[in-house]
Amino acid sequence: TDPERRFAFVVTGAGVQVYTIDPSTGKLNYIPAGLTPPGTVAPATSLTGSPTFPVMHPSGGHLYVSNQQAPGNIYGFDVDNSGNLTAMVGPPASPFPAGASPLSIVMDPKGRFLYAVDATAGASGVYSLPINSDGTLGIDPAPIMLVSPVPGATVSTRITYLTLHPNGKFAYATDNGGDLIY
Repeated sequence: TDPERRFAFVVTGAGVQVYTIDPSTGKLNYIPAGLTPPGTVAPATSLTGSPTFPVMHPSGGHLYVSNQQAPGNIYGFDVDNSGNLTAMVGPPASPFPAGASPLSIVMDPKGRFLYAVDATAGASGVYSLPINSDGTLGIDPAPIMLVSPVPGATVSTRITYLTLHPNGKFAYATDNGGDLIY
């Protein structure tokens, strides 16, 4: 949702759907694409691959969606006051590179960095992507944390989820291969 809780952004295999939220009941109201206010990002032109996690910037002006399918990237959208989404044109333009298979993404509380989990089986990493003043993502090609396969693990080690402490100083990552928390 946006910070004012007016809109809900739902990622499906068909793209990003935008709903208004009734402040009295909490009911979600979908408005089809092409209508204003909110609509739906057309999947054929805006999202390809396997879109997964949506993350809203604390300002409410930007939405980010991870794509875990190769080549792996993060889509960035500007959000207007009506909830309409427009792909960021930068430079750099959306989608933004973020490892081979970014699954989970999370933003620091002040909206300065977006952290992406590269869920590549066998050698996962966490990327820290600076957020530019226009909402576009800076490129940081090296992960800030790498996880190697756990000896004796019965399945491939890979980080699948990341969360931040509310103060933004600590990050916690889970691993579905070795059943670990980093």
